Amino acid sequence: YYSKEIIPFNVIEELVKNIKPNVAISSSLFIPAFIGRSNNNAAFLAAILRAEKLLSPVADAVKKHTVEIGWDRWQAEMLKNVAKAKPFEPEVIKIDKVEKRSMKSIVRTDAIAIDSDIEPLDLNDSEFELLQPK
Repeated sequence: YYSKEIIPFNVIEELVKNIKPNVAISSSLFIPAFIGRSNNNAAFLAAILRAEKLLSPVADAVKKHTVEIGWDRWQAEMLKNVAKAKPFEPEVIKIDKVEKRSMKSIVRTDAIAIDSDIEPLDLNDSEFELLQPK
């Protein structure tokens, strides 16, 4: 399974901008790029970046990558090869369009703000009845 989320290239660039070449990184670096929480998302993105030669494998660490230089050159080349192309700009998610998630969900707080209407259980409340075995 893979994510159907559209991740803007500048979001990915932002995640690797301070990573020096020849420093081994894990695909988990890309987790913040996604709102969905599939365990596959970051690894699939790393595979795509490897296929595009923006990441390279680390010889002695199968699940590690190094950031290649030339991301700007790659982006310019991609845009040059498409007639009258411009970068895709996805629709900004509006808070009223976002479904509320269960308390067990992990939500990227820097991406969206979610108001919770779930109130914590007050164990001292007189209406709370503790069921005990007979």
